[in-house]
Amino acid sequence: MLAAHEEAKTIDQAIAICIKKQNAKERYGAKTLNVVQPTGEDAIHKLSTEIENLKLKIEDLTKVREYEVDAIETRRPRNVQIYPLKCFFCNKIGHIKRDCINYQRSRQSGNRRGMISLFTYFHNDDKLPVISVNINSISIQGTLDTGSSTSLISLF
Repeated sequence: MLAAHEEAKTIDQAIAICIKKQNAKERYGAKTLNVVQPTGEDAIHKLSTEIENLKLKIEDLTKVREYEVDAIETRRPRNVQIYPLKCFFCNKIGHIKRDCINYQRSRQSGNRRGMISLFTYFHNDDKLPVISVNINSISIQGTLDTGSSTSLISLF
């Protein structure tokens, strides 16, 4: 049997496909019969009857389709709760993460861009880490802020 669609890459393959299809037509194809064709009024009557039958089928299908659409629109989602709700943020039962007050607070505290925190502490101990730095050929001494990744505080 032939595949539904064969693609030829060369002319020889194309010829082979054509021969296969021709042989299949001869083997499995429809037989030619001599049929008397209706003429005149008989043909018109037959076509009119077929048109009426098709109109009725279309009406029936339209009614079925409208019924299906109505059935789909009137379906309501089931609010089935198999297990109690559990928050994946605070692990408490009774709510979900998006409704969690703790989660909302944590998100608000993380939105502090542009805010400056300032802490001033005076210490009169001489054991502070002091370094000398040359910036643009100017030598300055400063206290190294060990609690920060990069910070230098001038002593003067």
